[in-house]
Amino acid sequence: MVPSTVQPSTTFKVEMTVADTTDITGIKLVGIYNGDAVTENITLDPDETCYSTNYFDTLSSIIPTRFDTGTTIEVNAIDGAFQPIFWQVESDPYNCTFSTIDGMATGLPLTQVGLIDFVIHYVRLPFNAPIYKNMEFTVEPIGNYSVNPYEGKVFVPSSDFDVVCIPPRFIPSEHTFRASEKHDGDD
Repeated sequence: MVPSTVQPSTTFKVEMTVADTTDITGIKLVGIYNGDAVTENITLDPDETCYSTNYFDTLSSIIPTRFDTGTTIEVNAIDGAFQPIFWQVESDPYNCTFSTIDGMATGLPLTQVGLIDFVIHYVRLPFNAPIYKNMEFTVEPIGNYSVNPYEGKVFVPSSDFDVVCIPPRFIPSEHTFRASEKHDGDD
């Protein structure tokens, strides 16, 4: 397997998912991290997702060491929080819950002009929605609003992404995170 010629400009781990097999799949990852060669062997059960233990600056080879003909192997770059690494992506609208959190969640950061307050929002969205730590998004409320209270506002994540799982099998169903309005100078 030949890795993509376009790879992240930041350090990454590797996420692998196998499908279309009923047997164990073996994969050997070869790459570079901090100027040193890195090799990692990974064994995946059928329909399983695994993550590399090692970080990579560059992934030079993905070598299947054991797989059935017809096996599908999906390989993705992820960050240390197991979130996909995207360079830039335009996303379709996703139905989500976007709510204001009051009280202690309101921030009072010290800036060059003194203390400013900002409201933190709580976001829940479908698990299949693409999310990443450097994303920016807008909100279009659903309902009868004469004026969109979020018009012209851009929001950014202000916390880690959590995964909500549904018992009893604990299948991931939603991502949750906190977000705040992006202000000039936020990057």
